[in-house]
Amino acid sequence: MKVCDHSYVCASTPSATIVWCLALLPRNLTTPAAMAISATVGAPTICTTAVLVMQAVLATAVGRAVLAVVGTRSAAARGVAAGATAGVVGMAALAGGDQEALPFAGLSCVLVGAIITAVMAVPALRASIPATIMAA
Repeated sequence: MKVCDHSYVCASTPSATIVWCLALLPRNLTTPAAMAISATVGAPTICTTAVLVMQAVLATAVGRAVLAVVGTRSAAARGVAAGATAGVVGMAALAGGDQEALPFAGLSCVLVGAIITAVMAVPALRASIPATIMAA
């Protein structure tokens, strides 16, 4: 199901919401994989790339600080939070100073990526995503 013709969409239209939500779906994957999934669901790959770059900058700049402010003490919790939300970049941000959390970050990053890829591989699930976004 193609949602967007890759033209610029006004941010106030419902289709813009769908486009950006679809562009956010594969944000935990590596850039090539995220772009492939983005193209599969009909979202502009440029939107997905922009989201990945913003995520990388934020994860690197404030990822560990946010986990410290929130009071995350467990290495497992820090790793799962970083890996599941910031993907590979979250893992890299932890690698510099939180070696205990690194394996958990890797595991959660891979699991989230596998789940996203598996959901996108099923045509019925992939086709139901825009309707689910609009219902929310």
